[in-house]
Amino acid sequence: MLLRFYWLLVCFVSLSAVYSVSAAWDHPNKGQVPPAEAAKVFEQFARIHPPADAKSVSHALKDTSWIARTALYHQTILAGWIPIWHLGRPGGVYVIGLSPSVSMQNAGYHIYIHITRAFTEDTPASLRAFLMGHAAADIKMDEYALCYPNGRKLHVDTKSRKMLPSMY
Repeated sequence: MLLRFYWLLVCFVSLSAVYSVSAAWDHPNKGQVPPAEAAKVFEQFARIHPPADAKSVSHALKDTSWIARTALYHQTILAGWIPIWHLGRPGGVYVIGLSPSVSMQNAGYHIYIHITRAFTEDTPASLRAFLMGHAAADIKMDEYALCYPNGRKLHVDTKSRKMLPSMY
């Protein structure tokens, strides 16, 4: 019996080391942005140069109608690797899921962002308002990563802009 418990504990720890755990706050449509529209959002998002305030993010994104169809997460617990170097506070890491993961080879379209200051109310509406240009001027996005379905990642921060190869 003790051996079974030990084996289950080893399996759980192994799985949690591979996947990051997020506290989901809002996913009414589970990221139902069509792939062609998600690719266009990624094109627009790649034009953002950190540190970027809400106005410059909104200006780069232009059409923000897709935001209502995304799944939003606040990354609070980490048990693995994410494509953002600045973890945790003061603002935190947020994940925008435009489309769901289909398989290990098709991870869907996801955006990871780091915000320099916490929102006054930590809600999906606060993150959506920031992306649409309605947030305090001192809240800035200082880093983001665009995660493509094929596993490639575009990592952009205040010092560099690089494409990371697929991890699988």
